[in-house]
Amino acid sequence: LRLRVSTSEAFYGLGERHDAVNQRGKYRAMQIEPDGEVETLYNEAHVPVPLLVGTRGWGTFVETKRVGAFDVARSEDDVVEITYALPPLRGARETFKVHLFAAKHPLDVGKLYYDVTGYPLLPPPWGLGPVMWRNENRDQAQVEEDIGKLRDLDLAATGMWLDRPYATAVNTFDFDPKKFEGAPAMIRRIHDAGLRLAVWHTPYLEPAAQPLEAEAKQKGYFVPRPSLPLNKWSVPIDFTNPAAYAFWQTQIQRYVDAGVEGFKLDFAEDVAPSLRTGRNAWGFSDGSDERTMHHDYTRLYHQAYREKVQNTPFLLCRAGRWGDQANATIVWPSDMDATLTKHKERFVNAAGETVVGIGGLPTTVIMGLGLSASGFPFFASDTGGYRSGPANKETWVRWAEQTALWPAMEVGDGSSTMPWETPAGTGRDAESLDVYRRYARLHLRLFPFFWSHAKRIAVDGRPIARAFGLAFPELGVHPDDQYMLGDELLAAPVVTAGQTRRDVILPPGDWLDWFDGNVHS
Repeated sequence: LRLRVSTSEAFYGLGERHDAVNQRGKYRAMQIEPDGEVETLYNEAHVPVPLLVGTRGWGTFVETKRVGAFDVARSEDDVVEITYALPPLRGARETFKVHLFAAKHPLDVGKLYYDVTGYPLLPPPWGLGPVMWRNENRDQAQVEEDIGKLRDLDLAATGMWLDRPYATAVNTFDFDPKKFEGAPAMIRRIHDAGLRLAVWHTPYLEPAAQPLEAEAKQKGYFVPRPSLPLNKWSVPIDFTNPAAYAFWQTQIQRYVDAGVEGFKLDFAEDVAPSLRTGRNAWGFSDGSDERTMHHDYTRLYHQAYREKVQNTPFLLCRAGRWGDQANATIVWPSDMDATLTKHKERFVNAAGETVVGIGGLPTTVIMGLGLSASGFPFFASDTGGYRSGPANKETWVRWAEQTALWPAMEVGDGSSTMPWETPAGTGRDAESLDVYRRYARLHLRLFPFFWSHAKRIAVDGRPIARAFGLAFPELGVHPDDQYMLGDELLAAPVVTAGQTRRDVILPPGDWLDWFDGNVHS
C-alpha cells in the first residue's frame, strides 16, 4: 500500500516506540524481530499497533493479524508505504482490511479507531496508583513492614503487587509457605491498610510446578507444536485449546478467591514469527500458527485473566496488540535502564560493561506518548527504571516527578528499592524521600482530573496524555519531552542528566504555572 502524504505533516501512533514521538522517517515492524545492536538483542516491539495518525487530521488502520511493516515517509518524503505478508485469501476465514479515517482534529481519529477495534477497558481507580512493588520480596514480614512504612511515613499509595518469586514455583497459584506462612492474614492486613493486592504472572508451568505441570502435560494443555520458547520455564499454555483455557481459569480463580484483585501479566511473547531470515514455526490446537498467533496469543492470555477478576480488573501487561486495549488496562514498558539515557545511547551498566541501552526515563516518556496515540491510553513505567539499578538520586527524583504527572503511577525497580531506602553509592537521602512524598501526593490530588478524562474516552476517544505535536499540529513542533494532560495541563519534565532548567513550548493563550502561580504567554 502506498499512501501519498504531505511532505510537511508529522505522524503519530504505530504503538510503543522508543526513539521519537514523530514517526516520520522511521521504518516500523509490526512484530518482535531480532536487533543485535541493543543490549536485549531484539527490537522491543512489545506493543506494535498498525494505526498511523497524520497531523492533517487523518489516520489509517490495517486490520490484519499478519506480519507487516510501515515505511513512514522514509524512502520517499511524500509516501507512506505499508507492506504485509498476505495469506491466500481464497476460501480463507480471515480478511484483510485497510481503514481510512478523517477527523477535524487528529486527536479525534482515536474514536474512529475504537469504533472498529473496541474501546479501552478502564483500570480500577486504585490501579492508577501509586501502586508499590519490590522485584523480590524477602518474606511476609517484609511485605507487612512495607505496609507499616507507607503509613508511618505518610506516603500516598493505593495498592501493591507481589512480584516473582512469591509462589512455590512458576506458576503454582499459591503462596510459598516457607516465605508466606500466613498469606490470608497478610492479605487482610493489606486490605485493612486501605490497599489493594495484585500478583505477578506468566502463561507457563515450570517442571517444579507440581501437580499442575504434570496434569497439563498429560492432558495436552501446552502448545502442541512449539518452536523456541523465549522464556526459561516452559512451552506456553495453549489458550486456543478450550480445555486448557478452562484449566488455567480454574487456577486463576484460586487467587481471586484468596483476595487478589489484579495481575501483572509478564512475558507471553514467545510466538515470534521469525528468527533472523528464517520462519519460526509454531502450531496450535485450533490450527493457527505463528503468522497470526504472534498477535493473538497475548490477547488470549490477557483475556483469560480479564474474565476471571471480579469487578474492574487491574491487569498490568507487558505486551499487547490492536484490540487488546479491551483487556489490558495498563501497559508497562518492560525492563528499562535505570538511567537518564535515550534509546540506543551507550552507557556503562551495573556490571561495568559499556552497552547500547534500551533507554531510561526519556525513552519511557516517548513510549507512553506513542501508546496513547495508538489506542492504549494507560501506561506506567517502573519508577526509577529496572536494569542496572538502583537509580542514583538525580534519576530517581526526576523519574518520580515525571510519573506523578502521568495518568498511572507504579513505584518499584529491579533492585527492590523502596522510596524510603537509601542504597549506598546512589546519593539518595531524606531529601529524595521528601521529593517523592510531595509528588506522590500530587499524583493523588490529580486523580479526579485523570479519572474524569479516563471516563471521557468512551465519549470522544481522546487520550489523557497527548503528545504536544499531536495536540497542537498547527504549531508544527514535535517535542519528545513535553506533553498535554487533557486540554488543561501542560507537563514538561526534566529528563536530561545535569539539567535544572529547560525551555518549554507554550501553546497560544495564558498559562498559569502550577507551582508559583505566575502567568506565562
